Amino acid sequence: MTEKALQSIFLERWHPYAWIALVSCLLYGHILTFSDYTYFDDYILIARNFSHIDELSDIGHELFEDAGHQAQGGNLYRPILTISFILSAQLSRLDLWGYHLTDIVLHLIASMFVFVALKTLGIKRGLAFVCTLLFCIHPALTQAVAWISGRNDPLLAIFVLPCFMFFVKFLESPSLKWYLLHLFFFALAILTKETAIVLPFLAFFYAGVVKKQDLFSRSTVLWLLGWGMVLLNWQIARSIAQIAPIGDKWLAVKTIFSHLPILLAYLGKIFWPFTLAYAPVQADMSLIPGIAAILLLMAAIVLAEKRNWRMISFGLLWYVLFLIPTFFHYADMPRLPKFYEHRVYLPFLGIMMIPLSLSFTGRYAPSRIFSYASVAVAMVVLGILSYSHSFDFKNHFTLHEYAAMSSPSDDTQYPRVQMMHVPEVLARQFLALQAGNSSNDLAKTLQESSFSTQEVRLLLKETEQAQFPRPDDPALHHRLAVLYFARGYYVRSLEEFQKATIEGPERADLQFNLGVLCYDGHAVRKAEQAWLKALQLDPQMAEAHQNLCYLFYEQKQYEKAWAHAQEAARLGARVSPGLAAEIQKFLSSSER
Repeated sequence: MTEKALQSIFLERWHPYAWIALVSCLLYGHILTFSDYTYFDDYILIARNFSHIDELSDIGHELFEDAGHQAQGGNLYRPILTISFILSAQLSRLDLWGYHLTDIVLHLIASMFVFVALKTLGIKRGLAFVCTLLFCIHPALTQAVAWISGRNDPLLAIFVLPCFMFFVKFLESPSLKWYLLHLFFFALAILTKETAIVLPFLAFFYAGVVKKQDLFSRSTVLWLLGWGMVLLNWQIARSIAQIAPIGDKWLAVKTIFSHLPILLAYLGKIFWPFTLAYAPVQADMSLIPGIAAILLLMAAIVLAEKRNWRMISFGLLWYVLFLIPTFFHYADMPRLPKFYEHRVYLPFLGIMMIPLSLSFTGRYAPSRIFSYASVAVAMVVLGILSYSHSFDFKNHFTLHEYAAMSSPSDDTQYPRVQMMHVPEVLARQFLALQAGNSSNDLAKTLQESSFSTQEVRLLLKETEQAQFPRPDDPALHHRLAVLYFARGYYVRSLEEFQKATIEGPERADLQFNLGVLCYDGHAVRKAEQAWLKALQLDPQMAEAHQNLCYLFYEQKQYEKAWAHAQEAARLGARVSPGLAAEIQKFLSSSER
């Protein structure tokens, strides 16, 4: 196929936009089948707060409410995000396909704006199209599409990119139209995510450094007045919504500086998207890929025949400024901060600007055939990685396991194994690792003990090694299932429970533990079935009655909850007096 034919297919008129939409739908269309909540923010934003998003009339209220709909003291003022959930709710109510469809549409619109923005910056149409496809399918951005709670960053890009483009158009041809359109999209951007506050700084840098315009002019005063009015109204709306301000400002500044190495870690994920994560802590984010990416960029700059240093600086500033504000969230947090990958969505464009500011026209310029082949191979590889990565966000089981695997230093990913009936062999191994522990009351000691992540990892390694000589031993599969649960590997734990129940289905403790896993993984129906099965095998299992009491209470099946509460109490398990009173109150009101 000739180069002219390729241009006709991919680059003429509206063809690039059609291809961007097609690629987005083919790559991410399957997420429409993801029907379960991950219970990582999405359940709170949608199901728990559904009364705030179920009607179009709710849109007006969202301008003065926290995103989490807290009565006061919220910390996220993002009304456009909530409005997007309102629109999704009109499509599918509580079914998730409408929310996933919105995410796909937002991503393809943002990708189209990337294409337009690159052309606005002077990038040739063909190169801009290739770079846009790279953006569209890149695995580091998958989280922003496949995870409903990550949609805020594509939303931000949809408003930031036209906002910047209208600023560029104003510089080229001053007009009230471009000025007002810029301010309109700036207002939408700042109402989407507070990160947009860096736009005036980027605009000044682009005007003064890249375009070499005189910043001491009437236009500068006009821009300052416009931005000031937008930010003033934003601050007033935030105050009405009772958004909690940053507490210790000095601590916030120190927090930012302590997290600056994360900029390198994010950069490594852009260049080498093979070891991605959901929300890793800093200890689990390697800087080596980022350093390798810096060296690669430096080599490209050195070897380039021409370099646009102004655009290189602007791209780097774009990357840094759109990431740094996300570090503010951790200033007053007692727990270890987590660094979500969807935050690299908009900064990605800044890194893209750097190689696009280089020119290779001489000895280092690759041949056209090599260029086309390299692009095709890269697109296929990245597409496969993104497609595979999207399944990590299918439900709570898959995402919890992915989070635990990708950030082993995060102790919050290790559930409390004491919730289960830990097999005696495993319990004694646990306690043997705790120096000086020789209690005869194994169950009591186990319940009171706190197992470190290191202990869990050691025992898991030993148990996995023991699996090979006896792969069909149900007791071994049971121990592995408990350890995988303790490690946060929910998918593997479920697989081991299934193997154990095939080999030894008549064990009440096995069914009880399976119920704990399912309940913790929000598979409530399966948890109910497992605990009822445990009671069939052992009617005296008080903990199963206790757990079913809580489960039925949450399901608003108060008669069943009360029956299990009474049985639990009869068998010696404690049911919270407050819970018992609540159940009786609901039962009394239903009798009236």
